[in-house]
Amino acid sequence: MDDVVNQVLAISYIGSEALYNSIIYFFTEARKLTRAVNIFKHMQNSRNLNCRPSIRTYNILFTAFLSRGSNSYINHMYMETIRCLFRQMVDDGIEPDIYSLNSMIKGYVLSLHVNDALRIFHQMGVVYNCLPNSFSYDYLIHGLCSQGRTNNAKQLCNEMKSKGFIPSSKSYNSLVNALALNGEVEEAVKYLWETIEKQRSAEFITYRTVLDEICRQGRVGEAMRLLKEFQEKDLLNGHTYRKLLYVLEDDYGDSSAHSQFSSPQTVLLRNQHNPLYESLLPSMYSPASLPLAHALVASSSSSRINPSDLEDSLLQLVQGHHHASVRIHKLTEKAQNEATKKAVCVAELLVEAVNGGTDWWLSLTRSINTAIKEIGDFENWMKIMEFDSKSINAAIHNIHQA
Repeated sequence: MDDVVNQVLAISYIGSEALYNSIIYFFTEARKLTRAVNIFKHMQNSRNLNCRPSIRTYNILFTAFLSRGSNSYINHMYMETIRCLFRQMVDDGIEPDIYSLNSMIKGYVLSLHVNDALRIFHQMGVVYNCLPNSFSYDYLIHGLCSQGRTNNAKQLCNEMKSKGFIPSSKSYNSLVNALALNGEVEEAVKYLWETIEKQRSAEFITYRTVLDEICRQGRVGEAMRLLKEFQEKDLLNGHTYRKLLYVLEDDYGDSSAHSQFSSPQTVLLRNQHNPLYESLLPSMYSPASLPLAHALVASSSSSRINPSDLEDSLLQLVQGHHHASVRIHKLTEKAQNEATKKAVCVAELLVEAVNGGTDWWLSLTRSINTAIKEIGDFENWMKIMEFDSKSINAAIHNIHQA
């Protein structure tokens, strides 16, 4: 494909804007951005006005640079290139459309420059001849929520709905999570129900964040009732419900607050792989700990059972269960203490590792910046050399003609 493109570029009178756009799109899909930019520069330098870059050309390049990755640092590096492209497009007299403006908003949000994204948003319809659409609002709501600016996000969401747009699932999930993490649990629950009413899908992490924050405020019973309501309204399947229930039990394990929501089958399935449960099960239900069963077996040939023997057997069974419960509690407390000590040790090791590696990361960053600067200096030097070579070639040609 590269050979074919080189042959096309070698013939100046062959080509059109659509052809060059297709070539640029091919190189961007193949992740060959350098080649795509070279084709773009060839279009700029073309003498044929029909081959000059159009709004479609710029939008192809915007999409390519915005799809480089989800890392905010990578997007920050490429955002400078996108900003320069956008400025060049405007300087060339090309009017930005809604796609290019949304690309700028998205790029600023991904690179954590939300205020610059808001600036572009407020210029739409004033400086630029197009109004925001649902994607414009969705990008900004997600960006504001990622910075914890819930008040601005709610205002923008209300403005969006007043203009007839419905927020996307991503916007609703971002807003609910941000409100819950900010301690505004009631607002988070309200927007969560609104998400469901608007037939948008709520993610597992959204349900978990809301329930977690309710429990953190000491309202474990309310969280359990809300989880039960989600299940009753068929918002959660069985697997998701059990997963959320187990998470709450692990983090806020007050059995008195949620035992009414756990069926015996759920508790059995929950504990059947628990080492403490497996180690204590034989001792709790061994033949020696079940005098009632022995009394029933021994007296199977008789027609009546002595009431006093039955009462003693029940008493022994209750006492055995109590002792087993105390033993489980002690073993659990011991395991928690050991886990806490190990977690502290791991945290200390991590802190030491991070502190020890800071100088290395700083030196590595300086080296990368120096290398990038040298590459830029080399490129400028090559451009100067190329210009000087052309000047010398032109002078020699003029002397030869004279």
